[in-house]
Formats: sequence, structure tokens, C-alpha cells
Amino acid sequence: MNNFMPDLVGAKSDKGPVRSANEDAYWVSHTETPTELGALYIVADGVGGQEAGDVAANKATEIISKAFYDHRQAGVEIEVALERAIRTANQVIFDLSQTRGGGKMGCTVVTAVVHNGYLYVAHVGDARAYFLMGDQLKRLTRDDTWVQKQVEANVLTPQEAANHELRNVVTQVLGNKEEIEVHLTHPVEIYSNDVFLLCSDGLHDPLNFQEIHQLLHGKSAQAAAEDLVQASINAKTHDNVTAVVVNVGQIPGKVRPTAAAAPVAGSRSGIPLWVIASLIVTVLVLLAILFFYVLPAFNAREDSAEATTVPEVAPSAEVVPVETDSPALLPAPTDVVTAVPEATATVAATATLEPLPSATLAATDTPPPDIVLARGCIRPDVFAFLWQDDQLASCSDTAVAETIIAAGQEVIILDTTSRSANEPGNCAVNSDFLNVQSADDTTLQGWVLESNIQLLSPGESCSP
Repeated sequence: MNNFMPDLVGAKSDKGPVRSANEDAYWVSHTETPTELGALYIVADGVGGQEAGDVAANKATEIISKAFYDHRQAGVEIEVALERAIRTANQVIFDLSQTRGGGKMGCTVVTAVVHNGYLYVAHVGDARAYFLMGDQLKRLTRDDTWVQKQVEANVLTPQEAANHELRNVVTQVLGNKEEIEVHLTHPVEIYSNDVFLLCSDGLHDPLNFQEIHQLLHGKSAQAAAEDLVQASINAKTHDNVTAVVVNVGQIPGKVRPTAAAAPVAGSRSGIPLWVIASLIVTVLVLLAILFFYVLPAFNAREDSAEATTVPEVAPSAEVVPVETDSPALLPAPTDVVTAVPEATATVAATATLEPLPSATLAATDTPPPDIVLARGCIRPDVFAFLWQDDQLASCSDTAVAETIIAAGQEVIILDTTSRSANEPGNCAVNSDFLNVQSADDTTLQGWVLESNIQLLSPGESCSP
């Protein structure tokens, strides 16, 4: 497929109604870009209150665009090339700040690459990426901000964070330190006429989710970019404002499924593998019940109805009639044939009915004593969000965990087989989860990120 169509790219940047200069910058692929290696787009936002934010933002777009294509031409995969390019820009800006007397200079950045039917996103800071697929808008990035950390710690709700006075305080940017964490979004499969937006916080701060959705939908890329910027200015944004909008155009053979059948953004399949596996197991269990209980029960009843000789019941046996509307749940009777003299025509038999088997295993709070479950500790540097089955099954970007397990706490790992799912609150990211129970409070049970758990060896305990 064609990664790049210049007529379907729009961009607009403005200093806004308050700032005296524009410290945002952007870079978009053009006709001379080797887009067969991936079509790259960048938005960078110079940090206000630091020296030369505009220099940092422009340097970031320059270095990232060059380094990315250098790595791609050397055969490096897209995600690795993006991360390396952003780290290179961070180091260049940091070194530049040292030559200018050590004063801090930095910027946030968000990047996107379209290649072979997938969208790749990487970012640092609070510049964002949004993805419009049909009528549904999703946010693909998670802010590096103080309020986002409070939301993740269950201190603030997403609504409180959106209106908090410290919502623009970022926790990491390019150029302030030599080590940074680059956030890579799981690749998103794209379909005909999907649209994505890269923007600075001067746009997403004054405009809510519904307004962004309305301004993106049903317009050309350039018109959408201009309308988004103007709407931010009309909403009295306090910062510079930048929007890069890209419509991926027509992709032969790829029409987005209807909402009911649409796959989750960021996943390669509409139905998670664990759901398919569960259905297969259920079918096998039902078949086992059919062959081991239903058919023998029916055969036994037919044999009893056709018999012309009344069997002699052994004195030690008692036949207890059972009334049931579900003969399929009855076990097959045990027939015991007793040898008798040839002169008799009767066959002595005992028909002993055992108690009905339970169709399901009774749930217990603790495992049987002969089963030793794995144990682990929540990593000392994190709070573990405890997600429930329904939250993993139907991921929501606005989901908030109602419970957390504190750092350093011991957990019982109920199943060492991890479950792959999209992260609630950031559905574009696919991660592995483990089903655990708090060792201190058996009512705390659910799914936590596998990366948040350190496994314990027998005899070990969590460090205080």
C-alpha cells in the first residue's frame, strides 16, 4: 500500500492568544521523503518557563526526522528506529543546554509513522496522538504529567485531573536529563479513511474529547487542522497550539468493519485468544458430559424398559427412586451380575445409585492443602492497579481501577499463565496480566500487570 498521500496531510501551528512567540514545531513527510520506509510525522512543544523552548522543539523535529530515516535505511525496525531517534534528540538537546551555560531547555514530543497498514506512535511528555476510526475517537498516548500519576495512584479521578491547576506540570521532557523513558504504543491496524491527530497541549487542554471528535470528523485534513487550532484560540488557550492531521486514504481491500465487529485498536484480532480458548474448553467439557453421563444413562433406561425378566434384588441393596427433569445429569447405574444355578432364569442384580456429581467446582477462598501456589511481591516502586475480568474484556480508555495493592505487598498468584489484554485506561497498549490475590486480604483479587510483580522463591518473603 502507499504510505503517503500529500493531499491527505494537514498541519497548522499558532502562537495562540497569550504567548508572544511560538515555541511549538512540527515536521511532516513530503514528496522527497523516503516514505516507502514509513511516513513520519512529528509535533514538538517547547517547555514554557525554560530557556530556548523554541530551539529545543525545532532541534527535536530536525534530529528525529534525520535519525529515524538513517536507522530505517540501515534496516532497523520502525519501533526501534523511533525510540533511538527520540533518544538521540534528547541527548543532542541536553548537550546543547550544557554548552549554553547549563540552563534547562526542553520540549515534549509525539511522533507517528504509517507503514504497510499499521500506525506506530511514540512520545515523551504531554503532546498527544488521537485516532479516529469511523465514528470512534481514541486517544493513543498517556501523558507524562503529575496529575496522570495521581490518577494512576487512584488519588484523582480523570475528571478531577482534567481540571486540576497542576494539569500542565510534566514529569519528563526531552533535554532535561540524559535518561528518558520513550513510550511506544502497540501498532494500530489502519483501514480506509482512518484519521489520526498529533497535537500539543495548547490544543487538547482547552478542547474536550467530544469537541476534538467533532472537529476531526468529516473534513479534509487541512481543514480539520485549521479548525482545531482556531477552536483552541477561541477557547482562550494559554499556550501555543499545533495540529497535524493525516487521513490514511483508501486502502484496497481494507474497509473498517462495523462497530459490532470492529477489532479493538492496537490488537491484531477482534476476539482475544483467551476468549477463543475458553469457548473450546467449554465445548470439550460439554462433550465429556454427553459421552460419560448422558448416553450411558439413556442406554441403561432403555435396557430396563425392554427387560422381560424381573431381576431379583439383593437383600443388601436398596433401590431409591429419583425424580429429575434432567436425566442427563444422572450417572450410569452400576450393574453387578451374580452367578446362580442354571435351573433359575432370574439374574440377581444390584442397582445402586450414587450421589449426583456436581456440574461445577465449588469456589473456595483458599486452595486445597496439597496445592502450592506461586507467590510474589508488588514491585517496591509501583502501586499495582487491580483490574476485574469485565474491565479487561471490554477495555475503556477512561477506566479507573477501584482498588490498588501497595508497593512491597505480598500476593498469591492464582494462575501462573499470563493473560494478554489491552490495558484499561490506555487501550492501545497490549500487556500481560496475572490473576492474583492479596496475601493479607483475601477479598482483594483480580488482574495486575505481570511486570509489576517480582516472583518469590520458596521460603522468601517481601522486603519491608
